[in-house]
Amino acid sequence: MATQSGSASVEECEEYIEKHGIQGLLKECIAKICQEQPPNPYKWLAAYFTALDTKKEVQEVSDMPPQRTRARRGAVSASVMTEEQATSYVKKVIPKDYKTTQALQAAIAKNILFSHLEDDERRDIFDAMFMVKHEADEIIIQQGDEGDNFYVIDCGEVAIYVNEQYMGDISGSGSFGELALIYGTPRAATIKAKSAVKLWAIDRDTYRRILMGSTIRKRKMYESLLEKVSILESLDKWERLTVADALEPCTFMDGDNVVIQGDEGEDFFIVVEVQLTHAPFVLWQETLRKILLDLGLVCNGWRCGVCSG
Repeated sequence: MATQSGSASVEECEEYIEKHGIQGLLKECIAKICQEQPPNPYKWLAAYFTALDTKKEVQEVSDMPPQRTRARRGAVSASVMTEEQATSYVKKVIPKDYKTTQALQAAIAKNILFSHLEDDERRDIFDAMFMVKHEADEIIIQQGDEGDNFYVIDCGEVAIYVNEQYMGDISGSGSFGELALIYGTPRAATIKAKSAVKLWAIDRDTYRRILMGSTIRKRKMYESLLEKVSILESLDKWERLTVADALEPCTFMDGDNVVIQGDEGEDFFIVVEVQLTHAPFVLWQETLRKILLDLGLVCNGWRCGVCSG
């Protein structure tokens, strides 16, 4: 509500900024424009906020299953495997030659979803994975379809579309396709190859038996924590879950430097536990450039202070 002079008071401005998450919105915008450094920032900003507005309009797709009419077949149950299902599961082993084995090992090593698996679980995943190739513009996943596989990118890039609206890209060692397998809903987005891509796929049964449990446990553990981090307030639910997937524990002893002034940023830290004694404290670090949260990282900037344990 404006004052009689026609301008809002400081308190009203602060309330408005907090209500609409303006601070987080601008931080994310600055982070992305620093990373991309467009030649025409005004045009870039106009396109950025137009796309953001469109994304908000379709965001409910991430919060609820798509219309039933879009699903071609009934979705699977999202419940944990029963004892009968577990005992009836037949381990899948896809034969692989030496070259394929080396390529798959490299792909798995780069993907954070496999980092917390036990050796036998990783071995089972490795045995069950099979290669899938797509040419540019081919559809890999169709929105509304039943989930069948989980995919890890070996090389190439894919684009994400929700209701035919472009939402972003996935490349490098990224992965996709787990939501329909975890929650038993039809595919929430269409994934199309932007270039020739090579993927490693895991069938639904193997994913649900091995990866789903550990993924859900980790996400539930960190989701409530991440909701309280102010710099993440502009992220939607699934973006926060992506951050949760990327978190890795990192312990520092009393007196250890966490970040040093002048060093180039490589990690983003969230303090989970700290004791003001000579005992160690625990930080959770997010791997380099996984998401754009710390301006010192995305702008290739330099640390402006020293933080010690």
